[in-house]
Amino acid sequence: MEGGGCRASEGAAEAREKALEEAVNRWTGPFYVHQALQAFRAGRSRDFRQLRDVVSAVLARPLAQEKCIGIQLQIVQFLSKIDENWTIDPKTKLMPLEDALVILDKMKDELDLNIEVVEEIRKKIKEAVSVSISSSVGTDDCFSA
Repeated sequence: MEGGGCRASEGAAEAREKALEEAVNRWTGPFYVHQALQAFRAGRSRDFRQLRDVVSAVLARPLAQEKCIGIQLQIVQFLSKIDENWTIDPKTKLMPLEDALVILDKMKDELDLNIEVVEEIRKKIKEAVSVSISSSVGTDDCFSA
């Protein structure tokens, strides 16, 4: 009988530990999301990427899922695509800004977002893609006779 009681108390201890970690992560996740958003706004790309990685690590641990955490994660994913370089994703065959548009559409479908704001963001991303492509092509090199 002693072995059964010991296993039961170990199971209870593990359950308490998991509940504690879920509670801590419920607070640390949004904290690091907030820090990442501040870094993005300030143009601190390196800090943003590091904080995004911390957020990903927290989300990989036990976490009581709440709707707001999912929304925050989508925002960080969206901003990550805007922050990335211009390499094409081998899985999706999309450039990061194109991938950001896909995430934006998903957010629009899943969340109660203002359609006018979404369309303005979409317009600005498309303008950024156009400007970046134009500047990277170098028209002098391509069309010189």
